[in-house]
Amino acid sequence: MERADVNCILCGSPERDLLIRQGEWTVYRCGACGRGFLDPRPDPMNLAISTVAAISMTSMVMALHSDPPR
Repeated sequence: MERADVNCILCGSPERDLLIRQGEWTVYRCGACGRGFLDPRPDPMNLAISTVAAISMTSMVMALHSDPPR
């Protein structure tokens, strides 16, 4: 995994606020522009697995909250 840049890649600010830390993942928010980012960055395989899991979970939640077919 790759460490995130010290400065925000959007606005260049070195300010960052910790949002959440879970296991090896830390989510920060830029103190200047509000952009959120992970540190360390996921590698392509972890990103693909996380994306598929998030899509699956979203689909399941939407199905649970929709009206049953008639």
